[in-house]
Amino acid sequence: MTQFGIGQPVRRVEDRRFLTGRGHYLDDIVRPRQLHAVMLRSPHAHARIRSIDTTAAAGPGVLAILTGADLAKDGIGTIPCMSGVTNRDKSAMATPPRPAIGAVVGGRVRHVGDTVAMVVAETVAAARDAAERIAVASAPRRRSSRAGRRCGTSIREICASIGRSASAPRPSALPPRHAIGYR
Repeated sequence: MTQFGIGQPVRRVEDRRFLTGRGHYLDDIVRPRQLHAVMLRSPHAHARIRSIDTTAAAGPGVLAILTGADLAKDGIGTIPCMSGVTNRDKSAMATPPRPAIGAVVGGRVRHVGDTVAMVVAETVAAARDAAERIAVASAPRRRSSRAGRRCGTSIREICASIGRSASAPRPSALPPRHAIGYR
């Protein structure tokens, strides 16, 4: 076939070098005076940050431990969206602020994996070790039941209608694929 169409296989040109061991990855790059950064990420989907203690993380090979407060104090702004997406009326898309490190003391994390702190060190191992020693006190927040309030139904009434208790523990993992009707 000479032209591309929907569903037509596209021959991949990069596979040979990866399969023969000649691929180059970012982890293979070594530069003089190279530093490594490790991000400490939130395990909570929604939590208020009470405190971030970085004193135990300082050590040999660790050059900087940055939090959202440090970036704000230094005047480092948000990460700009570089996509050129426009709305149907050709106006610019809405771009909410996206801070590099969103979590600050007194602030909140908004999703699992939200960055709480960044450690910069001479080696990856030193950065990971330092990130593990950062103490973050956070208060996980309960899920909101705004949807129930909007329709005039309480969360307890919704749970009762589907045969569950509002205080019942949530399943920790999805059921196997065959149990939920996938084919």
